Amino acid sequence: FVAEAVLVESYEKAVPLQAVLGQMGKHGKFDDEAASRVPGVPEGMAADEVRERVGKVCMDMFMKMLFADNFIHGDLHPGNIHFRFEKDPRSGLQEVELVIFDAGLAINLSRQDRSNFVEVFHAIATRNGPHAGHLMLDRTPGDKSRVIDPDRFVEGVGSLIDSFVSGGLALGQVSLGDAFSRLISLACDHRVKLETSFVTVANSIILIEGVGRQLNPVVDLLLQARPLLVDAMMGNL
Repeated sequence: FVAEAVLVESYEKAVPLQAVLGQMGKHGKFDDEAASRVPGVPEGMAADEVRERVGKVCMDMFMKMLFADNFIHGDLHPGNIHFRFEKDPRSGLQEVELVIFDAGLAINLSRQDRSNFVEVFHAIATRNGPHAGHLMLDRTPGDKSRVIDPDRFVEGVGSLIDSFVSGGLALGQVSLGDAFSRLISLACDHRVKLETSFVTVANSIILIEGVGRQLNPVVDLLLQARPLLVDAMMGNL
């Protein structure tokens, strides 16, 4: 649909994600009656189920962008995500379909940047905080001589990841967004320069996880990332 001199647009009938989040003004409450007006929604589907199903597809979409496609939408706030239900030609069931707007801000990681990000993500997922700290320190694009107390930085990342997983990996108790936010703050404190792409992807994770938790408070981004993360570490993606 895109050429150097031509951009073809289409009209897409779908519901803004803000509607599900109750952000559409004084009449914005998303209840069972509002759910029944969603295009293609199965008859009798409750509002809570709509929220849960839309949330799962949002998380799956982002993980596929990150690990399979290496083409990440950098501004996935609710206004840029619309949804509808469409009939799956194979199963015959009505499934959630997303319509994504404003892809002008998108990230495509270089081979090296992608490898670095996947390895740090894997270290977090496997509770290996010191390794994550060493990776961030060893691969900084900045001047390592300007880093403030590198050993303390690695120790800080280790403590951060330990506290992040100390309660186990129960649903709703693991916030990757919070972990990445605190990692970035720690890097700033110790003057460990991070790749711009790393920070942009981390901010995208913070944003989409926040959206997911508004739809489903027990969403677990880490759990949904694992299958694709394993494939990425093995070089299959």
